[in-house]
Order: sequence, then C-alpha cells, then structure tokens
Amino acid sequence: MKTAICSSVYRKSLRLASSASQETTLGEIVNLMQVDATKVEMFMLQLHTVWDGLFQIAGYMTILGTLLGWPCLVGLLIIFFAIPVLGKIRGRMCAYNRAMVTHTDERVKTENEAIQGILSIKMFSWEDPLSDSIDGFRKEELGKVICVYVLSRTLFVPPTHY
Repeated sequence: MKTAICSSVYRKSLRLASSASQETTLGEIVNLMQVDATKVEMFMLQLHTVWDGLFQIAGYMTILGTLLGWPCLVGLLIIFFAIPVLGKIRGRMCAYNRAMVTHTDERVKTENEAIQGILSIKMFSWEDPLSDSIDGFRKEELGKVICVYVLSRTLFVPPTHY
C-alpha cells in the first residue's frame, strides 16, 4: 500500500505544471511520499478495529455481566465518558502533528537548497549560519514531536510514525 502511494505521488510530481511545481516545495512532496503514505498504511491496518471493536466490547460485556453482574455497567459508563476526553487529546495530537509537518517541510526545503548550492556555501563559508538555521528547524520540529509523544502516552497508545 505504502509503495503504491509513494509511486503515484512521485509520478504526479513529475507531471506537475510549471506553475504548480513552483508552488509545491520538495519538502511537501517528500512529506506526502513518506509521512502521509505511512499514515494511510497505519490507518488501513487499524480499519478492522472500528467494526471489530464493537463486537469485542459487546462480547466482553456479556461475559463480565454473567460473571460480575451490574458492576460491569460502571466500566461501560467509564468507557463511554472517556470517549470525548480521548477525542480532545487526539485532536490536540493532530494539531501538533500539523505544526510539526510545517517545520519538517521548512527543514527539508533548507537542506535541499543547501545540497543544491553546496559549492556556493563552501566558497562563502556559510556552513555555520546554514547549520544554525537547520538546527533551529530541527528544534522546533522536535518540540512538536515531544508534545505528540507525551499526549500519545496519556492515551496508552503506541506512538505512530513521526
């Protein structure tokens, strides 16, 4: 699945019109090919949990109901009341991910420009300012990664691809 998405994004990037290719940075294309393709792949792996989870909850509640009686309904109520809280936490994680992606795009764009103009950078001794610029993007990106990681730990969910 991931390979198919990456190859279709790559083919589409080769066929971009000149005006569209000026608006789209290399960082955005690389981001689509790597991060977004991985997210689609992870979603496809978890897709069955949506319908299967309802059957599992019903089955487990039936078993707990026969073994424990009415106290199992307290656990079910806790699950239902936790859903909005988990939704809010997941929303904040998505916002941090979006902010992280913008920093990643800027970092990849700067690194690509550095690679393309490496002769000029060496000739004018711009290594330190360029390194400081890339380190700044990395620090901002890492700050968002840490926020997403901390929030994912509160959900007791393994972190996804960063």
